[in-house]
Amino acid sequence: MRLPLPVFPRSLRYLAVAIVCGIIFYFSVLAIPPDTPAPDSIALPTWRHFLAYFVLGLSIAYALTDRPISRKRKALLVLALATGYGAVIELAQGFVPERHMALTDVFINAASVSVSLCWYLVEPYVDHVDIRSLLE
Repeated sequence: MRLPLPVFPRSLRYLAVAIVCGIIFYFSVLAIPPDTPAPDSIALPTWRHFLAYFVLGLSIAYALTDRPISRKRKALLVLALATGYGAVIELAQGFVPERHMALTDVFINAASVSVSLCWYLVEPYVDHVDIRSLLE
C-alpha cells in the first residue's frame, strides 16, 4: 500500500525552504537572546537547534521531491545544504556581540539533519501526487 503525498509546485516548495531559512536566520542571528538563561538553559537551545534543522532537512527533501536524481544523491544534497547553512549561521553568530560561535551547534545541526534523512526510507512507499490534480 502506497500513501499519497500532495506535491506543491516547485516554486512554493523552494519558497518554503527560504522561509524556514529566514526563520532560522532571524532567531539565530538577528534576535537578541535573553540576558538571563532559563534554568534548563542547556537543553532548550539544543532542542531548538534540533527542531530547526530537522525541519530544514525535511523542507529541502520535500523541495527536491520531483528531481530526477537518486535518493542517495538527494540525501547527500540535503545533508550538505542544511549542514552548510547551519555552519554559515554559526559563523555569522561570531560577528554578533550578543552571540557566540559553537562547533558543537554545528554537530547538533548535522545530527538533526541526519535524522530528517529517514524520510528517504519512507519515500519509496509514497505516491507523489500533483496538488493541482487533487484540486480538480
